[in-house]
Amino acid sequence: MDIGPPPEASFFAPAGRADEASLKEQVEQCVNSPLALGILSTLDGLVVVLNEQRQILAANDDLLDALRAEGLDDPLGVRWGESFHCVHVDEGPDGCGTSRACSCCGAILGLLAAQAGQTPQTRECHMTVRRRGQWQAREYQVKTTTVPFPFGPLLVQVFHDVSDSHRREVLESSFLHDLANSLTSLTAWSEIMSQGIRAPAEAAAKILAISAMLSEVVTQQRLLHQAEQGALTANPRTVPVLGLLETLRDTLTANPIFKHKHLCLTIEAPAGTEVRTDPTLVARVLLNMGTNAIEACQPGETVRLGFAVRDGRARFEVHNPGVIPDDVALRIFQRSFSTRGGKGRGLGTYSMKILGENVLGGSVGFQSDPAAGTAFHLDL
Repeated sequence: MDIGPPPEASFFAPAGRADEASLKEQVEQCVNSPLALGILSTLDGLVVVLNEQRQILAANDDLLDALRAEGLDDPLGVRWGESFHCVHVDEGPDGCGTSRACSCCGAILGLLAAQAGQTPQTRECHMTVRRRGQWQAREYQVKTTTVPFPFGPLLVQVFHDVSDSHRREVLESSFLHDLANSLTSLTAWSEIMSQGIRAPAEAAAKILAISAMLSEVVTQQRLLHQAEQGALTANPRTVPVLGLLETLRDTLTANPIFKHKHLCLTIEAPAGTEVRTDPTLVARVLLNMGTNAIEACQPGETVRLGFAVRDGRARFEVHNPGVIPDDVALRIFQRSFSTRGGKGRGLGTYSMKILGENVLGGSVGFQSDPAAGTAFHLDL
């Protein structure tokens, strides 16, 4: 999303860091402090001691071990998001804390509140990281407090990794939500058939369609779980672009949410253009994009499915005339975030990233503004 240059030195938290000499002195004082050593050795979780500029002066063994296990660098002198390779680090003028996305980060919000004298603070940090080329979601419960050290007040943060429990909660909640809806519909149409309220052929067709949707839900959850575990691989083959988009169009227009809306195909490429990819996984990414686009449309509006070649890469694009608010855009790909509310309802955009980038090796993103509308894309 194009948000322009920062009006000041930072989009959110204050910029600026301790100079090298000051930082070295702070680290030495912290390492030699019995109070700091006591905190690091007794608190459970991933523990860091920070200076006023949010730079890490000391860390406990659990944190250091976790970093080494993932091939990450020594954290001393850097900030939390930088040590864990948060994807938003390079979006701000001074690294972690200074991008627009940092305004949604529980770790930064807790730090700023603690610095303002509101301690202790307990919040959740939903972090998106990229490691070894893989896009990942991480969630932490973070407790922040100010501690008066002999050489001045410092900040202590304790991180508890709750990623696994969040992942299970989100997947189970999403699956159970869709399962409940499907079973309710199946029960209703079964009763209609048994009571002869509608023609048997019509009721049977509805039951068959609902059963197919339920099967799709199960498949989607299975693929997402495999992708998160790194157990899903793409099976590429050469496929015609037009055929892929026509199949997607037929699937989307058959959905009841499509009623009173329109859909068109735009292909900026020679007739018969083909791409080599896994058509099943591409279709799943584009289906999520298309479903979201249709849900965002008002009656009478049009969704556009497009294909073009941009800078030598194949681009699939799904456009709708709506606009995504800035506060939503900042969190659009987070695993547990949804504009529709309810736990576990944020898997659509998250699965686009996991399947489109980690499995297909592509790039998934979006642009949104009032004049042009919203366009999600998958570049391969």
